[in-house]
Amino acid sequence: MFKKPIFYLFFSFIILFPCRLFCDLYSELRILQSNCWKSQYNSVLKFEGNVGILIEVGEDLLDRYQKMERIFACIQQEEINIFGKIKLNIDGNYFWELVTISMIEDNVIVRSEKGEVLIQLTKTPCQDLPEAPALEYLKGERWLRTINGDNSVYVFEDNYARLIGVGNELLSQNYRINVIIIKDIKVFGDKQLIGERLSYNGEGEIISEEQVLLNVPEGKREIYVIDKYNNLLSYLVKEEDITKITEESIWGYLEDFLWQDWDDNIYHFNNHSMILLERSDSFSKINLKENDAIIKELLVDKQRIIGIGQIKGIDQWEIVYLDFDENKEKILVTNNIGTLYFVLKKYDIADIINPILLYPSDREMDVSIVSELSWSFPYIVGNNISFDLYLSKEKDPQIHTEKISEMKYIVTNLEETTTYYWQIKVNTSKGVSVSPISSFTTSGNTKDIYNIKIYNPCPLNGQINVSLEPGLTWNCSNVFNDTLTFDLFFGETKQPKLLKAGLKETEFYISELKPNTTYYWKVIARGKLMMVGLMSEPWSFTTGSSIDRVFNNQFVLKMYPLQDAVNININPTLSWYVQDTNHEKHTYDVYFGVDPNSPIVMTNINVTSYEPKNLNINTKYYWKVNVKDEDGTLIHEGPVMKFKTTE
Repeated sequence: MFKKPIFYLFFSFIILFPCRLFCDLYSELRILQSNCWKSQYNSVLKFEGNVGILIEVGEDLLDRYQKMERIFACIQQEEINIFGKIKLNIDGNYFWELVTISMIEDNVIVRSEKGEVLIQLTKTPCQDLPEAPALEYLKGERWLRTINGDNSVYVFEDNYARLIGVGNELLSQNYRINVIIIKDIKVFGDKQLIGERLSYNGEGEIISEEQVLLNVPEGKREIYVIDKYNNLLSYLVKEEDITKITEESIWGYLEDFLWQDWDDNIYHFNNHSMILLERSDSFSKINLKENDAIIKELLVDKQRIIGIGQIKGIDQWEIVYLDFDENKEKILVTNNIGTLYFVLKKYDIADIINPILLYPSDREMDVSIVSELSWSFPYIVGNNISFDLYLSKEKDPQIHTEKISEMKYIVTNLEETTTYYWQIKVNTSKGVSVSPISSFTTSGNTKDIYNIKIYNPCPLNGQINVSLEPGLTWNCSNVFNDTLTFDLFFGETKQPKLLKAGLKETEFYISELKPNTTYYWKVIARGKLMMVGLMSEPWSFTTGSSIDRVFNNQFVLKMYPLQDAVNININPTLSWYVQDTNHEKHTYDVYFGVDPNSPIVMTNINVTSYEPKNLNINTKYYWKVNVKDEDGTLIHEGPVMKFKTTE
């Protein structure tokens, strides 16, 4: 028998010291943040602080996200579980959904609240971004911004771009001469640069920053500045390469005709975009709809037409060129390496078709006093097309709004319980077309007419142990697609003060919070259609310690699906993971059934999963795993877990 001093010394060294080492080693949040993670389709993520950034985009995420986009936020570790939120891109709209992030050896599994696997990742080496030798190519030149006829002038110095001439468009956006417009430029990927684009207010103060890509095609004397949604922000060319084009007849010529490709899809040109008017069967299997812009941001450079095309029907835009044949009867559409996508030929029609009123339908009742009127016009023919809206209480409606450029218009000044009559007139270079007169009656219930709700805050209301550098996120419904901005109120009192006004996104990242402190926050949404702002509920959270918590469990058993998971497949995979400092090998007994005291179904197995088959739908099941050492001695009895299958 050991003497007490020797025993205590042995216990301290053999048990407590490895436990400290283990706790640091298996702090999963640290492991998550200290590595990069790759999906089976080559998407690569890096977790920094409480966010997850997409640093490479593979085939699984290509149609939804862009490089350097934050697709995870609010990542927190509570006990042995890591929670967070994922930004879901559904039909171009972003929503935040709560997820559980679990680690099994060198794998990361991201599950929804329902237990569904959203993303699976494996550990991969992080590649440091190289230095920026490509910047040398940009320096010493004057670069002219030609998009939308702006003609602002950039110069590149060190790792930033500065404005030395401000054109009309940037001037209207409060940019001034000699301000830095892009900072922290560095090489990213092949022939691309990444940086932060700055926006300014009327006083010349920076009000926002956004991540941008600067694409410098090899062998080209041009730069494309693209945001994380793949929108073209600036098109720059060397100033000496610009030929001033005063001939505007090329746009009139394009807009005066309809154009048909070799698959019988029909297009028209309007507002520097090529729009799909009528879709043939060739587009039925890809994500292109009628009235979608298939090429946008068209401009003329040395008599050649350049644009950004969505040729493949996915949210991936690329540089395209439009070239006329000798007789200007055909247009050849190619990419920047000369691949021919299709040929357009003139498609003229003799008759002008009347517009069709879509919403409200004729004699529709209970229409909101804030409503979006919409209509269709199958063939848009001619240059400078516009729509005139006639709307009034008289059966012969009077002019309400002229020169509308879209086939929709939101009206906000309607009276309750009133019948209105409306009509659309189309103006084209080939004549005028008029719809029939239609009527509708407004509702007497004006409650919640804006259909805007602010919900799903992160951190969750009342959450504790929150990071000292959290990302605040929220969701906001927006039925009328109003242009919304958000005012964020934040502080240590229950009536927090305004922290940031005019936010354009539903997220804001803050730092240097105090440890073990309760913070209060709320959001006000403001829009063009709203007479007053809409305030969220008040929320609060409490920060954790500034020191990483040490987990002193020598034994951890993780089981999936999580407790009370719902909508589980009827052929599920039940899996578990063990962390154990005292035993290298384990065997398992599995209990499963429809009763909390379900019978044993597998015994002495050495795999960490069980796959029951053909379960009943909409049924609650219970399961448990007991862990034994390699000699068969029980070392841990697991909890009884339960889940419910899909309906």
